Amino acid sequence: MTTLTPGGWYGDQPPTGGRPESANAPFPGAGGAGMIETVKRAVMNALREALTGTTLNHLVNGTEVTVDMEYPIEKEHYPGIWVQFSFNEIVQAGIGHEPLIKNVVTATPEEVNWEPVREFQFKGRVTLTIVALTSLERDRLADAVITMLAFSRPPNGVVTDPTGDTRKFRQLISSLAENPYVSLTINHDQIVPGGQGMTTGVPWDEEIPGYEDSYSFDILGQTNIVFRDDGTYSLRNVAETPRLPSRHDWQ
Repeated sequence: MTTLTPGGWYGDQPPTGGRPESANAPFPGAGGAGMIETVKRAVMNALREALTGTTLNHLVNGTEVTVDMEYPIEKEHYPGIWVQFSFNEIVQAGIGHEPLIKNVVTATPEEVNWEPVREFQFKGRVTLTIVALTSLERDRLADAVITMLAFSRPPNGVVTDPTGDTRKFRQLISSLAENPYVSLTINHDQIVPGGQGMTTGVPWDEEIPGYEDSYSFDILGQTNIVFRDDGTYSLRNVAETPRLPSRHDWQ
């Protein structure tokens, strides 16, 4: 029997790995984050990598583009891209399905720890809000974002002549594929515009107009939630297929 008290979770026997000091103790997640923040960070880092070394990062007067999960409130962060995300669906892969992952703690002598995991699939929508101080700066940044989303493609399976390979803009997909916490696939076939707008002031000056635009796209993702004996969890991308151990694995 497990009971919730002001001091935290406990059972008939306390867990060997200890327990959180409070029922609301933070979970490790993916480097300290849960699923929503992890997806935002994955998209944010992918956009940052896609901007590095491209003309997109110096569209107007050599200005550097800022990509962040927070709405930019300082002048140094303009022009910028604000990354937002919300789930449409979260479903476990299977009913009561909880396989194990073999984690080799030490190779010599071999020390193995079997970690129970749950595989979750999810759908959601990412919204990129573009903020700038001029209409031209906003439009150029919006055009570049559309180009990146619409024409990002994985490498060709067979490339006879690398100089003739037209499928460029791969940094966005490559970065998402290398994320260690979640596996994400972008729907490049549909980009949803949110409409352009103008604000009567910016966070640091009410007299300066601001220019905004937004574009959304859907994603399909999957992650493995690995549970620990202390009640916490961490996220892991689908790089290894979990399996049920046989009796020989325990020997």
